[in-house]
Amino acid sequence: MSGNNVKELPQNFDRLTSLRQLILMGNKLSKVPRSFESLKKLELLNLSDNNLEEIPDFIADLTNLRSLDLTLNNIENISPKVNKIKGLIVSKKISKKY
Repeated sequence: MSGNNVKELPQNFDRLTSLRQLILMGNKLSKVPRSFESLKKLELLNLSDNNLEEIPDFIADLTNLRSLDLTLNNIENISPKVNKIKGLIVSKKISKKY
């Protein structure tokens, strides 16, 4: 689902409980849907190059998450809860803000 200018994702992502990788880079997402909290097996989440300004606390419940790419967004801070996921590597080096 990369590079499709998607602005919003369907709420029924909670049905994808076995999903391990989700690559949504190059879209126009402004928020992470609450339904993502059901993706307990997710290991890689690429949200780079979107319009995100924050990462919700419920992402911290994805304890199998090992890679979270947030580059090229407008995120100022990441919740300390998310940073406490054991083994998680977060990429957030480049911002769209000038």
